[in-house]
Amino acid sequence: MATRKKDGGADFKFFESPDTTAALDNVKTWLQRHSKKWIQVEPPTNKSIGSLLASLVQYQEDHFGRHVSKPPLTRIPMKCLLDFRSGGGLCHILMAAYKFKSEQGW
Repeated sequence: MATRKKDGGADFKFFESPDTTAALDNVKTWLQRHSKKWIQVEPPTNKSIGSLLASLVQYQEDHFGRHVSKPPLTRIPMKCLLDFRSGGGLCHILMAAYKFKSEQGW
């Protein structure tokens, strides 16, 4: 796998690397089984999940990171975001995100 950055920001090369994209196949399959009604409009691909994940990490760094005075919330641990197992933490985080997106009509 590609090496990760240590400064806190999102490493888009890591999340878009072929190794990471292949590892996200378990996540995509799990989402297709357990989140059917929320992902029907725009079915996720491995690449779209990777870019969504990188964007989420960057958003957290920009709004809740080390350089923000009085961050409003705690960040989601990277351990959860890098859990590519079927039914793991990332699966549940993405399912909640797709559910919210669907309920808001985005």
